[in-house]
Amino acid sequence: MRVCYSGSEMQVSCSAGAALSDMGDRYVYQAMEADRCARIRSKRIFRKRVAQLKKRLRLFLALTFAFTMVITAAGAGNRQLEETAHPSQERWYSAVTVEGGDTVWSICMEHLPETYKDHPERYIREVKKLNHLPGNRIYPGEKLILPYYPE
Repeated sequence: MRVCYSGSEMQVSCSAGAALSDMGDRYVYQAMEADRCARIRSKRIFRKRVAQLKKRLRLFLALTFAFTMVITAAGAGNRQLEETAHPSQERWYSAVTVEGGDTVWSICMEHLPETYKDHPERYIREVKKLNHLPGNRIYPGEKLILPYYPE
């Protein structure tokens, strides 16, 4: 007996020329056809779901890349602004010894150049960077290097 599937219909032919005598055979073939259709349907659903997930992953990666580029560009612009604060002036340095009760802020405010009067926090950042200070903690007897710009 041979079973041929064409689209949604099933054709049954017997090789010996015998006819289907039992109705039970038809139910078996219908069950087989239903099972085959269910497997095909589940494969289609699976492929569609995989395609949706790939699409979402591509979107996520694109958004992550765009966000990273924006953050990088903003950081580079900020750094460039600090580096070009005094493009035409020479930078000189002086050393200051920390005394008891001094803070990075108080020392920077005492020696604040005119060019930083509007933005003292930039000057403090520059002093911290020059002296490799991760925080605001300094100790008496330490030497701090302070940049200044001759006028």
